[in-house]
Amino acid sequence: MSDDRNETNSKIIIKEKDLASEKLEKHILQLVSDSMANFNFETTSEIDIAKSIKLDLDEYNKKENVSGYWCVVVGRNFGSFMSYEKGYFIHLMYLNISFQIFKC
Repeated sequence: MSDDRNETNSKIIIKEKDLASEKLEKHILQLVSDSMANFNFETTSEIDIAKSIKLDLDEYNKKENVSGYWCVVVGRNFGSFMSYEKGYFIHLMYLNISFQIFKC
């Protein structure tokens, strides 16, 4: 019997993070894992993946009564310079795809 959480963690490498809670980190890691499992790059773009994650995190804010909105960047080759709200940033890799997720 395999543990889905261990399988998810083996595909994700966290490059840098500043997250306010472990609950939020687990939610984001599960979102990324689910998004990558459900999307096919032949029919879906990286923009669609980013949009899906962003909309889910905005809903998460509503449930947790947190203000602000999320920004999500997904891709294989990008650079960035941005400001984020302290406690709401993570940069990770899922296999060879980078995810930069932060709240403004």
